[in-house]
Amino acid sequence: MNPTLNRIHAFVRRYAAVLIVVLLIIFFVAGYSLGYRVGPGLTLVRAGTLVLTDIPANAVVYADEAKRAVGRGSDVRFALVPGNHSIIVDSLGNHPWSDLVEMTPGTDTRVAPVFVPLTADRTSLEEPKRTEATKALAAVLLPSATNPIVMEKGCANVSVSNNRIVATAATSTGCTPPPYLCVGGTCATTVIFAPVAKLHSVIAYPGREDVLIVGYGTTLAVLELNPLKPQFFAPLFNGGVAPVAMPWDADNIVVHDDKRTFTLPI
Repeated sequence: MNPTLNRIHAFVRRYAAVLIVVLLIIFFVAGYSLGYRVGPGLTLVRAGTLVLTDIPANAVVYADEAKRAVGRGSDVRFALVPGNHSIIVDSLGNHPWSDLVEMTPGTDTRVAPVFVPLTADRTSLEEPKRTEATKALAAVLLPSATNPIVMEKGCANVSVSNNRIVATAATSTGCTPPPYLCVGGTCATTVIFAPVAKLHSVIAYPGREDVLIVGYGTTLAVLELNPLKPQFFAPLFNGGVAPVAMPWDADNIVVHDDKRTFTLPI
């Protein structure tokens, strides 16, 4: 046999285990860089990328109860295998935000958490703005089937019926209703929130297509439109009688209860 081939064969026999390990490392590094991860049953699956937008600095992000990232005041990105994942963002001074996110292989899934302060600073309005706001709030009506709040990029109509917040799929041409309004291709009126106490106001969270601000009983709260568990809910204000809210400016809503008119930051 050729001496060169003999040396190659001897080298391979001597270092076969090392070569196998090196090849496996190269294989896994290449797969990881291409977005593949180990999935259920030790299978190799193509991961998707979760993008959480505008995460506050030092907020801790958990995926399936494991710490995955810390916010830096911008978007947070990390890979997750396909399927449903429990996501929690714990931000100092805010209610923890949580949701169940479905990941698809090889795609970016963008999610915008909503952060609600644990203690909202109320600011009383001075005249003449107080009278102006009080009159405007007195004219606020609950959304109805004939005058709904249009949300989800025009694909969902939100209204109040029998003291329940409900959503129906819009009939606009080319509109795709959100999945929680439809089962097996059939869409129906869906209950979003059914409080025991009387509803006083329902408005869209300013700048959002998927979040409501709801006034009922003595509570004003932020509510995710998607009713599937875990539906995000966080109180903004508690203790007033029949709180009614409406947008005021880019950073605040204005609220009126039995005696006061004030703004709350959002």
